[in-house]
Amino acid sequence: MQRIRLTGCAALFACASLGAPAASAQVLLNVNSWVAPSHPLTASMMAWCAAVEKAVAGRVACSLLPKAAVQAPETFDATRGGRVDLGVSAHSFTPGRFPLSALGELPVR
Repeated sequence: MQRIRLTGCAALFACASLGAPAASAQVLLNVNSWVAPSHPLTASMMAWCAAVEKAVAGRVACSLLPKAAVQAPETFDATRGGRVDLGVSAHSFTPGRFPLSALGELPVR
Protein backbone atom coordinates (compact mmCIF):
# COMPACT_ATOMS: atom_id res chain seq x y z
CA MET A 1 0.00 0.00 0.00
CA GLN A 2 2.89 2.35 0.79
CA ARG A 3 4.35 1.68 -2.67
CA ILE A 4 1.01 2.57 -4.27
CA ARG A 5 0.90 5.85 -2.35
CA LEU A 6 4.46 6.76 -3.33
CA THR A 7 3.83 5.93 -6.99
CA GLY A 8 0.59 7.89 -6.89
CA CYS A 9 2.23 10.92 -5.29
CA ALA A 10 4.93 10.83 -7.95
CA ALA A 11 2.28 10.68 -10.67
CA LEU A 12 0.40 13.63 -9.19
CA PHE A 13 3.60 15.62 -8.91
CA ALA A 14 4.39 14.83 -12.54
CA CYS A 15 0.92 15.96 -13.63
CA ALA A 16 1.19 19.14 -11.61
CA SER A 17 4.61 19.95 -13.03
CA LEU A 18 3.36 19.84 -16.62
CA GLY A 19 2.24 23.41 -16.26
CA ALA A 20 -1.11 24.95 -15.56
CA PRO A 21 -3.56 23.42 -18.02
CA ALA A 22 -6.92 25.00 -18.64
CA ALA A 23 -9.50 24.29 -15.95
CA SER A 24 -11.58 22.22 -18.34
CA ALA A 25 -8.62 20.10 -19.48
CA GLN A 26 -8.45 16.59 -18.14
CA VAL A 27 -5.37 14.49 -17.55
CA LEU A 28 -5.83 10.80 -18.22
CA LEU A 29 -3.39 8.48 -16.45
CA ASN A 30 -2.89 5.03 -17.99
CA VAL A 31 -2.77 2.39 -15.26
CA ASN A 32 -0.78 -0.79 -15.89
CA SER A 33 -1.68 -3.82 -13.81
CA TRP A 34 -0.18 -7.22 -14.47
CA VAL A 35 -2.72 -8.95 -12.25
CA ALA A 36 -6.44 -9.45 -12.94
CA PRO A 37 -8.82 -6.47 -12.59
CA SER A 38 -10.53 -8.28 -9.70
CA HIS A 39 -7.23 -8.70 -7.80
CA PRO A 40 -6.93 -6.62 -4.59
CA LEU A 41 -3.82 -4.90 -5.95
CA THR A 42 -5.69 -3.60 -9.00
CA ALA A 43 -8.76 -2.79 -6.92
CA SER A 44 -6.67 -0.70 -4.50
CA MET A 45 -5.01 1.18 -7.38
CA MET A 46 -8.39 1.99 -8.88
CA ALA A 47 -9.76 3.04 -5.48
CA TRP A 48 -6.78 5.39 -5.14
CA CYS A 49 -7.52 6.73 -8.63
CA ALA A 50 -11.14 7.36 -7.71
CA ALA A 51 -10.03 9.28 -4.61
CA VAL A 52 -7.64 11.40 -6.68
CA GLU A 53 -10.32 12.12 -9.28
CA LYS A 54 -12.70 13.23 -6.53
CA ALA A 55 -10.04 15.36 -4.81
CA VAL A 56 -9.21 17.28 -7.99
CA ALA A 57 -12.81 17.67 -9.15
CA GLY A 58 -12.39 15.38 -12.16
CA ARG A 59 -9.38 17.12 -13.69
CA VAL A 60 -7.37 13.88 -13.39
CA ALA A 61 -8.75 10.47 -14.25
CA CYS A 62 -7.31 6.97 -14.53
CA SER A 63 -7.80 4.42 -17.25
CA LEU A 64 -6.99 0.79 -16.53
CA LEU A 65 -5.38 -0.65 -19.64
CA PRO A 66 -7.38 -3.62 -20.99
CA LYS A 67 -4.20 -5.69 -21.13
CA ALA A 68 -0.96 -5.21 -19.21
CA ALA A 69 1.48 -3.18 -21.29
CA VAL A 70 4.38 -4.90 -19.52
CA GLN A 71 4.79 -7.63 -16.98
CA ALA A 72 5.84 -7.11 -13.37
CA PRO A 73 9.64 -6.99 -13.80
CA GLU A 74 9.41 -4.27 -16.49
CA THR A 75 6.86 -2.07 -14.71
CA PHE A 76 9.36 0.37 -13.20
CA ASP A 77 11.12 0.96 -16.54
CA ALA A 78 7.82 1.35 -18.41
CA THR A 79 6.60 3.94 -15.89
CA ARG A 80 9.91 5.77 -15.89
CA GLY A 81 10.03 5.78 -19.69
CA GLY A 82 6.49 7.12 -20.07
CA ARG A 83 4.96 4.01 -21.60
CA VAL A 84 2.46 3.89 -18.70
CA ASP A 85 1.63 6.47 -16.06
CA LEU A 86 0.92 4.31 -13.02
CA GLY A 87 2.01 0.85 -12.04
CA VAL A 88 2.92 -1.26 -9.05
CA SER A 89 5.96 -3.45 -8.70
CA ALA A 90 7.88 -5.19 -5.96
CA HIS A 91 11.54 -5.03 -5.08
CA SER A 92 11.77 -8.79 -5.51
CA PHE A 93 11.21 -8.33 -9.25
CA THR A 94 14.25 -6.06 -9.52
CA PRO A 95 16.86 -7.50 -7.15
CA GLY A 96 19.78 -5.17 -6.43
CA ARG A 97 18.17 -2.18 -8.15
CA PHE A 98 17.04 -0.46 -4.95
CA PRO A 99 19.71 -1.27 -2.33
CA LEU A 100 18.25 0.97 0.38
CA SER A 101 15.11 -1.17 0.49
CA ALA A 102 17.23 -3.97 1.95
CA LEU A 103 17.65 -1.99 5.18
CA GLY A 104 14.40 -3.35 6.56
CA GLU A 105 15.33 -6.96 5.86
CA LEU A 106 16.86 -9.23 8.43
CA PRO A 107 19.96 -11.12 7.36
CA VAL A 108 19.33 -14.64 6.16
CA ARG A 109 21.87 -17.29 7.13
